[in-house]
Amino acid sequence: MVNLLTEEKETSGETTNVSEPRKQNRSLKRDGQGKKMNESLKMIIVLGLLALIASAMLAVVNYYTKIDENQQIKDEIDAVYPSGIRDEVDVSSISDYMGAEIKAYFIAEDGANIIVAKANKADKVCYNAAGITIIVIIKEGKIDRVLSFSHSETPGLGEKALREDYLDQYNGINTDLIFIPEGEFISSSEDSYFNPSLVSGATYSSNGVSLAVKAAVRAYRSRGN
Repeated sequence: MVNLLTEEKETSGETTNVSEPRKQNRSLKRDGQGKKMNESLKMIIVLGLLALIASAMLAVVNYYTKIDENQQIKDEIDAVYPSGIRDEVDVSSISDYMGAEIKAYFIAEDGANIIVAKANKADKVCYNAAGITIIVIIKEGKIDRVLSFSHSETPGLGEKALREDYLDQYNGINTDLIFIPEGEFISSSEDSYFNPSLVSGATYSSNGVSLAVKAAVRAYRSRGN
């Protein structure tokens, strides 16, 4: 009788000893899963912080790049048109024209409108992907001057369309004579409109200049001029 009780106690003790490791295993599994979740959460937080930092740095770089570009534009304008800048026009509301954009718009002390326009590479417009950026000075309803600001057109070919002797053809042209169609980049066949000459072998570059001029005149007209 005593032996049976002893065996039962021993058996009961063995059962208790077996169940404890199982509980420990389950506890370890839960701990392991919890650690994995914590690690995943930490990784998500770290990646999120890195993304925020990268976005902030990019915003700062873009901001100062914009400032540098605007200063470069102002310095160039001061060099070619010493009248001085009286006011700067907000160009955010001026829509692009067939891929050409207005980079900056200033009013000079003498009332002249100084517009920086860029024609981006498109079908039959600009040869190099960098596009063509020009400065168009409009005074008393006429184009006073068109100046090259930046481009990467082919030396000896496309760059001829950015030379002073080519751009001079726009000088003195009334802005009402600049044909600005909406929807398709074409030249007017009517004699009443000004049709600029094209540089032989550099049609795309010539079109880039023409498109940028049209974009500038269009921006000028948008202000009720």
